[in-house]
Amino acid sequence: MKNLWQKIRQVDTNFLIAISAVVISLCALIVSFQEVRIMRQQQEVSMYPHLSFRQIYSKEGFAIHLRNSGIGLAQINSVELSDGKRYYKNWPEMIAAHLPDSLQFGYEAIVSNTVNEKMMIPGEEIVLFSVNWTPATRLLEQKMKVLTMTICYSSLLEEYWLIENDKRQALSSSCKRIEAQQFY
Repeated sequence: MKNLWQKIRQVDTNFLIAISAVVISLCALIVSFQEVRIMRQQQEVSMYPHLSFRQIYSKEGFAIHLRNSGIGLAQINSVELSDGKRYYKNWPEMIAAHLPDSLQFGYEAIVSNTVNEKMMIPGEEIVLFSVNWTPATRLLEQKMKVLTMTICYSSLLEEYWLIENDKRQALSSSCKRIEAQQFY
């Protein structure tokens, strides 16, 4: 027992205090790194957009809406509308291609918007296309089922997603934007 006490008395207390301070400092550094990582994840989650399409049918007509149901801004980088054979520039071009001339209707009956290269805020919903029911619009609605709308968008933290007819996938980099295929 005496030997143990002698050895303990021989240990330099300043050295023990210094070692303890280094260990405590390292622990504090690890905790700080962990806090930064958690804060970064919270920041990313607070900027997470989530776009989705909604098709709305009523006795008056039908509509296609785009909604940002996420909690972050969505920067829309690219919009394409295709029937598999060609890409359309706008809604009137698509309507002219899919309706026979005898069934054309007045364009004052259409509500349409574009979102290409726009920013959508959280909770925002935009009517992309809306028409009232007529024989021509009923035929158009059937023919529109073959169309594919593809939207590429990103968050402010440069995370990228692709939504294609309401199927969403995360991307590792931004979409390739081909001007000849853009829908405005």
